[in-house]
Amino acid sequence: MREKASLTIVVPTFNERANILPLLKALDRSLSPGEWKVIFVDDDSPDDTATEIRACQADYSNVDLITRVGRRGLSSACIEGFHAATTPFIAVIDADLQHDESVLTEMLSLLREGKAEMVIGTRFSGAGGTGDGLSPLRMFVSQSAALLTRALFRVKISDPMSGFFMMKREVFTRVSQRLSAVGFKIMMDIIINHRPRLTMAEVPYTMRARYQGESKLDWLVAVEYVAMLISLRLGKLVSPSFVVFSAVGCTGLVVHATALYLLFQMYQSTFLVGQSIATLMAMTTNFFLNNTVTFRRRRLRGQAIFAGLLSFYLACSLGAIINVSISQFLYSSGVAYMVAGLFGALLAAVWNYLTTSQSIWR
Repeated sequence: MREKASLTIVVPTFNERANILPLLKALDRSLSPGEWKVIFVDDDSPDDTATEIRACQADYSNVDLITRVGRRGLSSACIEGFHAATTPFIAVIDADLQHDESVLTEMLSLLREGKAEMVIGTRFSGAGGTGDGLSPLRMFVSQSAALLTRALFRVKISDPMSGFFMMKREVFTRVSQRLSAVGFKIMMDIIINHRPRLTMAEVPYTMRARYQGESKLDWLVAVEYVAMLISLRLGKLVSPSFVVFSAVGCTGLVVHATALYLLFQMYQSTFLVGQSIATLMAMTTNFFLNNTVTFRRRRLRGQAIFAGLLSFYLACSLGAIINVSISQFLYSSGVAYMVAGLFGALLAAVWNYLTTSQSIWR
């Protein structure tokens, strides 16, 4: 009679076809037979990752697959895998073999012995290291994010950006309705939302170079992570996407102020002309930044960009009218031109968010 598995390993995938079989072989070498199962959560990979997983199921009866169509994102994929898990312990590991699967046994032992509710694979403590797995830029981003996390939440872990961890299933059950499902880093979302504070342990490992394919992590992952932290720090009064949208809006304000200064002070335009042109420039900047950053998973491409830009102008047109009208009134009333211009732009920013988030990038 086959032993009932106690550990489910959730593996989110997107274009990881070449890594599936090597990962399963590595897990097979490191874990006892019958002790574990894998749930791959694939975001409809165009390289037919799901087909490769189904082929492997002929030799691995402990492999399950969830294929998601029209949904994308590592955190949300992990959450779907957690919901599907039935074992007392759940782990998350990347499909690219950068995480050291050999430490899973030690992580599982710590949970079974009751020494922790969550065990984190760390690159920045003890014998852990980044090896060939992180570029200097990604190292800087990881360490900066770790400092920010500790500053905002006083979480005493060495690697808060880790995507390699294991927990008791009831840990997820307690927080499942409060998770944001945003970005690539689910672990800190779980830790911060859990009440009371989790008992945690760390197991060091050395990160390896990616086995095959290209990393999906870029600087935008850090942006999403910081937005999630800010949202959590504010008690979820605003969503992470609104935090990013607001940051983009601040960039637009800088563009607006710079353009207004150049046109009004240096080129001696009338305030009305300067404010109108500055508003158009800020709107254009905001559109392209929001398309690239805020709504990147619903990013408009090709000819859709031009249609989206025109729709963005249309949706923001009332905001622009409010902007120019209010700022012109304030300026005519004796308010300094920069204060009048920025106040009008701030009012327009509120309108822009309420309209474009629901119409352009639904």
